[in-house]
Amino acid sequence: DPKAQGYHQSRLDRIMAWKYGETGLLVRGPTHRCKTRLCYQLLYREHLAGRKVAAHMHSDLRRSISALASTGSSDLAKFIIRLVKVDILLIDDLGNGKPTPTADESLFALIDGRNRECLPTIFTMNGTLDTLAANITLEYRDPIISRIQLKTTEVVFS
Repeated sequence: DPKAQGYHQSRLDRIMAWKYGETGLLVRGPTHRCKTRLCYQLLYREHLAGRKVAAHMHSDLRRSISALASTGSSDLAKFIIRLVKVDILLIDDLGNGKPTPTADESLFALIDGRNRECLPTIFTMNGTLDTLAANITLEYRDPIISRIQLKTTEVVFS
């Protein structure tokens, strides 16, 4: 029960108003606004509706990508393809973690692939897209930011 955990009902209502389709969500605001918990409520609802969902913290996603890339095998491509194909993907704390060209290239491939497949991605972040852009490798900065802007509805918690 979300209310038992101290959520603000208005924030929960804003998240739960989202309907499954090709447009995802960008939920941003300061820490301790329950962005992640509310998005997990949404994922739970969609899971109960029969959709396949996945969630990754951005910093963990970057580390996984770097580790898979260092093996030189096809495991990284398989990992990205699996995330591209899931019905709904949550990337939590977007912008956290140390940027690397390989991680940013893979993040671009993931976001671009999901956009081409018309599958929604839900992002949470504490900062703005400008602060995110400052933490992305220059080569992928504009392509990542523009694809996020194109395929998400922004929800801001103050």
